[in-house]
Amino acid sequence: MGTARRSGSAALLIAALAGGCHPTCREVCDKLLGCEEVESPRVSEDECRDACAREEALYESWEDYETLDLVYEERSCIADEECGAIAEGACYDEELFVY
Repeated sequence: MGTARRSGSAALLIAALAGGCHPTCREVCDKLLGCEEVESPRVSEDECRDACAREEALYESWEDYETLDLVYEERSCIADEECGAIAEGACYDEELFVY
């Protein structure tokens, strides 16, 4: 393993530790799919988790850690908020969703 690769891995680990824990895709999808108040296209649990994991992998591959932090903040919001608040837009971030 090269020095650059070890440095990159160490940086990711440090970033993950510094950012603290965030809810997993499973936790976020379970919450959202269980919220009757949240209007969304009906997707399966697997589809939700796959989309969530792809989003995370995309920003990691781009090394866009600023946007990845926003994704993690959104996940934490979803985990922490009540379904009604989520439905009213409490976790909506216009930097992540420009439409």
